[in-house]
Amino acid sequence: MRAAGPALIQPVATRRTAAAISETWPRPRTASMPLESWEAVRRGQVYVAYGNAYFNRPGPRIVESLEILAAGLHEAFRDLRDKHRDAALRLGADLTPRAL
Repeated sequence: MRAAGPALIQPVATRRTAAAISETWPRPRTASMPLESWEAVRRGQVYVAYGNAYFNRPGPRIVESLEILAAGLHEAFRDLRDKHRDAALRLGADLTPRAL
């Protein structure tokens, strides 16, 4: 398998935060950290995941956490995207939320 290129995955506290990420996360940092220059942003490879349930603490959901990462990072695991559609969002190149 070949790597698809850089990606950025940001765990957030709640589903509500994940749904609002395009409004709250990128804009305040745009001046000091121009996100448009990041290859992951230009390619639409920015993912926001529900951290409290999957990434922020160890536990039995570690397998699901790995599946979410795989679904976002590689086309070979595309079948996992429907299974985890409520756990993560993909941000498009314009930083608008889209389905995983």
